[in-house]
Amino acid sequence: MPETKVCASCSSPFVDISVRQTSRFCSRACVMRYVKTVNTKYPQTIEQTCEHCGKVFQASHKKVRQGKGRFCSVHCRAKMAARKPVDERFWANVQQSKSVNDCWLWTGNITVHGYGFMSVEGKIWPAHRLSYTMHYGPIPDGLLVCHACNTPRCVRPNHLYLGSDKDNARDKVLSMPLALRTRGKMTSSTVKKIRNMATQGVSKHAIAKRFGLSYTTVWAIVTRKTWAHIP
Repeated sequence: MPETKVCASCSSPFVDISVRQTSRFCSRACVMRYVKTVNTKYPQTIEQTCEHCGKVFQASHKKVRQGKGRFCSVHCRAKMAARKPVDERFWANVQQSKSVNDCWLWTGNITVHGYGFMSVEGKIWPAHRLSYTMHYGPIPDGLLVCHACNTPRCVRPNHLYLGSDKDNARDKVLSMPLALRTRGKMTSSTVKKIRNMATQGVSKHAIAKRFGLSYTTVWAIVTRKTWAHIP
């Protein structure tokens, strides 16, 4: 049954024809007028003075409560951050471990490949290269900074060493699971050994563990789904 109510914005009587009968306004115009009135009484923003350029700007209460809203633009925030010493900015983004051997992980910006990075004087530096430079000095031309721990986010100095492209590729291969390392290295003699072991009753799981292969690979060889040309 429709109910007659008084609009909360213009105080005019109206008939509430909504299904749940919870309408408080007679029209959409009254809703918008009411919202503007509430925002005037209880503003969503507060005046702040930019810590870099001194400009007065509006910042949301939420950002101010979170300790943000200190700068009027991204440009001013970047300019202010650049004033801090590089080492102070660097260590503010590093999670250091008390353990002697654990990695020191970068907590700042991360690339799609998992490596940390930071801007220094307008140039983007990989975090691990910056760490090596800060502790050991300039990096010679043609050399890479490699991770002995195979952890891209690690910036611990004693986990880093200089190496060539060949060294870096070797580390990448060694960090792979054994099954991936042996991919593409299968020979006809290995295939025959696998089939002979399967004929003797050795389980496919045991064969896979013996040769560092996956169960699926061994199953395909034994059932001649692959390497069918080998007798």
